This record gives sequence, structure tokens and C-alpha cells, in this order.
Amino acid sequence: MAKRDGIGAHGLSWPIEDLYEELLETHPTVQWDGQKYPSVDDAVQAANVILHLAPETNGEVAYRAFQAEEKKVGLPLVDLAEKTRGVRYQFSDIVQQPRRLLTSPCWTGLTNDGRPYSAYCLNVERLVPWRTLTGRQHFYLDHEGYIAFGENLPTYKPKPDVRICGDLVKSGADGKSIVLNYLTPHGKWHIHSMYSENHRMLTLSRGIEPFWINDRDAESIGIVDNDWVEIYNDNGVVVLGGW
Repeated sequence: MAKRDGIGAHGLSWPIEDLYEELLETHPTVQWDGQKYPSVDDAVQAANVILHLAPETNGEVAYRAFQAEEKKVGLPLVDLAEKTRGVRYQFSDIVQQPRRLLTSPCWTGLTNDGRPYSAYCLNVERLVPWRTLTGRQHFYLDHEGYIAFGENLPTYKPKPDVRICGDLVKSGADGKSIVLNYLTPHGKWHIHSMYSENHRMLTLSRGIEPFWINDRDAESIGIVDNDWVEIYNDNGVVVLGGW
């Protein structure tokens, strides 16, 4: 069990026995088979158990996780969690206002001192090996599944045939629409939708999630900058602000 064996991720493991005991003292509990356990009877209780044991929301757990990473890679890293070792988040804290996640070896960004998250800083700046078989970045994946789907190398691939995808079997174009291929990159609003209406998010991209369209395509169906547009296929529909 976690109390005895610890918890971990990405090949790391760290002890939590004393932190588990803290939960039993400060968190609602349940009795099961003669033993006492932290309660997860409702969503808030479950969230608080996770927040108490996660390195991104408990500074002591982050410190121990970096100790485990130090042992694994042979590099000094605990300084990344030293200043925030006493930080603890509960569900009530994140309801009150958004909180910054702590720097953790489970992720690759370094967010200390208000720094924005950027992937692979831990690897580039602190020389922690990448999570690959070689510990290096690589472009070829010698794996049957990737080879079978033609994804073993990052090469150009033509756009999918709509007849094969079957996304437009029931969805037809009317006089004010056109058929497009569209991409949905990792956007600001897709990470934590509960925060999409906070003041900081509302200062970005005119306060709405944007839809970028070629100006000639837009003109062909009478769309001008800042119009609302509806994008649909057989799978569903989204309504966005057009740019």
C-alpha cells in the first residue's frame, strides 16, 4: 500500500508514511476491515487527498521527489524545491483563486520564482536525462505500434481523406459554409477550463478562444474579423471568435 511502499511517477518513488499519518489526523477518515483510511467519500475529500500527496501541490513531497531524482541521475536537484518546501495547497485554496503548481521532477518545466512553464527546462538547464531508453532526444521510435501506424519518424504526411475519416457523412455545407481541414493545438483554454473566465485569461486573445482562418476563405463566405463562427462535423460543434 502507499503508506508502506510510497508513491511515485516516471520511474521515481518516494516515502509518504508520515504524510499519510498527517492525513489521518487532519482529514476525514473511514473504517474498513478494522483499519482507518483517509476518506474519499466525496469529490472535495478525494481532491484534498491528492493535493496533500502530490509534488505539485505539497512542497515536502516535491522535495522528496527531487531527492529520488537526485539518486536516480546523480545530479544536485533538491534546491529546486527548497524554497517551497513548506507550501501546502487544499481544495479551498484553489477555489479561492488559481495557484501556481510547484516545480516537480514529474514534469520538465521550472516554475520557480514566478517563471512561466516551459517544457524540458529540467533537461536542458539541469541536465536531467530525457525519459527515453537512451536518455537523449530521439527522432526514431523502434516500436511495432509506431511502425505499424507510420509514426516511427516525424515525417510529412498528407492530410487525412475525409472519406476515410467519416467525419462528414451527415454534415453538409450550406450556402454560407465551406469545408476545411482544421487543427486544434494545445491552447490556453484547453488545460483548465475552470479558469477560462478569470481576469488574466480574459486579457488574452480578445477574451475568447480564437479561430484562425485564411482571409480569402473567410471572404468567400462573408466572414470578417471578430465574427463569431460555428465549426461542425459529425462529431460535434464549437463556436469561436473568428480572426
